[in-house]
Amino acid sequence: MSATDDVRLERVFGRDRLRMATGSHVEVFREAAAPGERRRYTKRFLATGDGDFRQWTEREWRILALLFGNGVKGIPEVVRFDLGAGDGTSFVQTWDAGPTVDQWATLIPVVRDGRTRASVFEDCAHWFALAHHCLRVLADVHRLRLVHLDLKADNVCIPHDPPQLDPRRPGTMVRPVFERLALIDFAFSLVSGERLATPLPIGAERSYAYQSPRLLAALDAGRQGDLGPTQRLDWRCDLHALAAMLERYLPSVQSDGTDGWTRQRRDHAALLVERLRACHDTDPPEVDCHDRLLSWSVEPLRDPALMQSLARGWTLAEQAPPAATVTTAPTPMTRLAPPVRPPVASTHATGDAAADAAAAVPRPDLARTRTPLPVAPAARRRGKALALALLAGVAGGGAWLATRDAPVAPPAVTASKPAQKPPPPRVNEPAARAARREGDSTSAPSKPPGAGPATQARTTERTKAEDPAKDDRKNDRGTDERKDERKDDRGPDAERDPPPPTANAQEPKARELLSSVLPKAAAAVDPAVAEVLLAAANAHGQWQDRDVQRAAASRIPAVEVPGVDVDADAARRLNAQALRAYWDAKQPAEALRLQRQAYAAHPLDPEIVGNLAFYHLRTDPPDPRRARQLALQALGVRGRGFPAGRVEDWTALGVASALAGRSYDAEHAFLVVLALNPQVDKSCRTAVGSVQAYGAALEPAARALLARVHARGRSGESAWCAWPPDFAQGR
Repeated sequence: MSATDDVRLERVFGRDRLRMATGSHVEVFREAAAPGERRRYTKRFLATGDGDFRQWTEREWRILALLFGNGVKGIPEVVRFDLGAGDGTSFVQTWDAGPTVDQWATLIPVVRDGRTRASVFEDCAHWFALAHHCLRVLADVHRLRLVHLDLKADNVCIPHDPPQLDPRRPGTMVRPVFERLALIDFAFSLVSGERLATPLPIGAERSYAYQSPRLLAALDAGRQGDLGPTQRLDWRCDLHALAAMLERYLPSVQSDGTDGWTRQRRDHAALLVERLRACHDTDPPEVDCHDRLLSWSVEPLRDPALMQSLARGWTLAEQAPPAATVTTAPTPMTRLAPPVRPPVASTHATGDAAADAAAAVPRPDLARTRTPLPVAPAARRRGKALALALLAGVAGGGAWLATRDAPVAPPAVTASKPAQKPPPPRVNEPAARAARREGDSTSAPSKPPGAGPATQARTTERTKAEDPAKDDRKNDRGTDERKDERKDDRGPDAERDPPPPTANAQEPKARELLSSVLPKAAAAVDPAVAEVLLAAANAHGQWQDRDVQRAAASRIPAVEVPGVDVDADAARRLNAQALRAYWDAKQPAEALRLQRQAYAAHPLDPEIVGNLAFYHLRTDPPDPRRARQLALQALGVRGRGFPAGRVEDWTALGVASALAGRSYDAEHAFLVVLALNPQVDKSCRTAVGSVQAYGAALEPAARALLARVHARGRSGESAWCAWPPDFAQGR
């Protein structure tokens, strides 16, 4: 095998980190992956001399979220999206969707029956499978009125079976899995009728005529300042591009029949290409084009011989075929449009230095151009109007896309009057503390919602939802605790609860439990919690929250502490004393000491374990490692009353992970909080309040939660959910 073949195989099947060949406006890396690990690709748009394209990264992520939330299967799965530090440098990471059609056609020669083919598409069955499954995915995409606009061979992926293979081993078999075909690179896609803020930065490709004349005319009008034609583009552009791609791989001469081609089948294929173009040329568009094309493309695949060809697979060729036998050149990269220049009234100086400077700017910031939309001032200041317009309908699951006839503006944001915004959460606020004593879980929080020690009364609402029978049982702990706290309100001379007689004896027991039992309990729960975090990371649609809830309830094992004597009464009294020490006396160190003793008395009570995790975060300095272990244990001892775990404990896990430098875990834990909490307002307050309480280390996790809320179209439901967030202003 030559060095050239090594390079070819590394590009397609390699597992080392590799920068992919792209234009200067974007960079794509294949991330390093260990054997057996699924590969990932990281993409981000860049600021170049031709303009600042960085915000197109977020646009692509939002389009993928829209597609995923509406159940479209033929798209890459998002691993994560990172908005960066607020300077526009964001990235989106997806799982590998398989080699591109361009790679299958130019870099993966195959052997069957002793004959080498330059690509699998020389086979009749594989050509028709490519056509049919592209149409199948496009039909799902187009039902949402979404148009890809850059459909070509390097933006269509087909995974292979087996997924893990050694291409250098002689005789390696491979089979394209067309059923999992996926479209990629949606950054420059649009929804028909979408209000645009700037022209799409797509240039005309002269060497490969895959772009629809409608698209080229609309792009030219957009560069002249008229965005109307671009906004009216529809799915016909994609059918024109698909026809060009299929024609590119259609054999130009009659084969000898060994690849399944006959004159009748080739005529059928050529007619399919013509029908694709006919659907593009029809004006107005025919509503049943997709159904007719799907039926036409699948007809040959019912032939048993072609079905067998798809199932057989291929042997990877050890060497690439001679260049003379390769009839298809690599697909050219997407060309960018020339820089859009602002209109200039005169080429002569005006005498006004500011005006002359503005007229001399050759390349405006394409992605940051704003459009007037009814959004909050905070959102306008850091405008992402293009993405806002696109995702306006996510709250309705995308159904609006299939019915509306005119461009739709985003829903009004309730935070449009900053003066009416509620104040940021204040720790130890007296009114909120009084509300906490009365067990009112809906009042303004005295701490970041869900992030602090909670009495049983504060979780009553959640408990009712998860265990209706529990509502009929008297909550002795909450009743006694409120009774104890009402004694405190009578004044300094009121009777105080004496310390439990076992309090001092609990300290050695607490040290033993925390040093030996806690690490084992946390280690037993950690792998299952990681599965729940991954489920939350992939729950882009609100309908997937149930999957997260089920995963949390079913996968996390119950933690047992054998040989430990439980004193529930002492634990309850110590827990109440710790609450008073923290909220009334403002003594977090004393609260921590008392809670350690409560933990020693009852290490299987989720509230007591979770409160101890919180106090470890609020002492100076905090102990995030110990807090994380306790949060994991609290999830392991959650009991039947909290089958998916308490929201407070998932929040504590996120805070502790962020302070411990585990950014991914923190972000995903906050997404679990969003999935478990039925009130989006409380989840947003948790996110914003955590940044105020714990500092900048919590910003990525808070931003991830707020971005998920925004992607679902719900950022207008609460001032706390405003997007983009302004943590400096408490929102």
